[in-house]
Amino acid sequence: MKNVLILINESSGAVRTLGVKEALTGLAEFIPDMPDVTIANGHPGKLIEAAKKATKESRIDTIITLGGDGTLAAIAGIITNHEISLLPLPGGTMNAFAQDLRFSPDLRTAIAQIPDLEERSVDIAFINEFAFLNNIVFGTYTAVADSREQLRDAEGFVETIDSVTEILGALTHTEIENYQLMVDGTQRNAQTNTIMVANNIYTGAEALRPVRASLSQGDLGLYVASAASTLDFITALTDAVTGNLADSSMIDVGTCKELRIDNESGFLSVTIDGEAMELPAPVYVEIRPKALRVLAPKAVD
Repeated sequence: MKNVLILINESSGAVRTLGVKEALTGLAEFIPDMPDVTIANGHPGKLIEAAKKATKESRIDTIITLGGDGTLAAIAGIITNHEISLLPLPGGTMNAFAQDLRFSPDLRTAIAQIPDLEERSVDIAFINEFAFLNNIVFGTYTAVADSREQLRDAEGFVETIDSVTEILGALTHTEIENYQLMVDGTQRNAQTNTIMVANNIYTGAEALRPVRASLSQGDLGLYVASAASTLDFITALTDAVTGNLADSSMIDVGTCKELRIDNESGFLSVTIDGEAMELPAPVYVEIRPKALRVLAPKAVD
């Protein structure tokens, strides 16, 4: 690392716990010889604009990020195919991508891993123009994810209760949708309330988090739940967080390189690395093998 841009989402989970000042002190300790460092600290929009600027400045060769998975995915999408390496520290709440790269889930400990990192290339996936590093989920989970974000940001007892009530409401009002899928050129239909597409396949779980043994196999994992009720949805969700996806009786598992998803309503509710949104249908999903350069602990795959 010679010329470094540090992007810090001050509102993300682990950053709020450790503190911005403490995080920067740790970085200075483990990267003492950086000749040129630029720091952007603030909300995700500010960090994304800083990443866009960095792609136009050839002097930047490394971007260190401290933020959640959604912010990290947006930044990764911006620098893909540029001569910039991403060092994704676990600054958020879940930090699925950083942990699958073998970073410690503890931010302070992950910073201490910096002297032993190596540069390598991993896969990145896109839904339309939006990058994702972990997964996208269509259907009921979007309402749950949106309520979960409100719970995280809730201030006081009343807002917390309101957010919990919304989560329970989302879980008890699952709706079946008719999806039309084009999977690597093959048409199939699915009636379900949950479809998940992952950047590489899930191989297990740790601490109620699905994990991937590899981030460079070049495949999308396709998970279509046989979920028609609230109980079905909860069963499928339980299978996912306990690492039982491959053996689940509720989930049809497959892989592909590209995917088109459509439905009858003309729009799709989707959660992209934890960020809930609606997109006009159809959407196009693809994986770009080894298109993202990262600095990470040595690979075991």
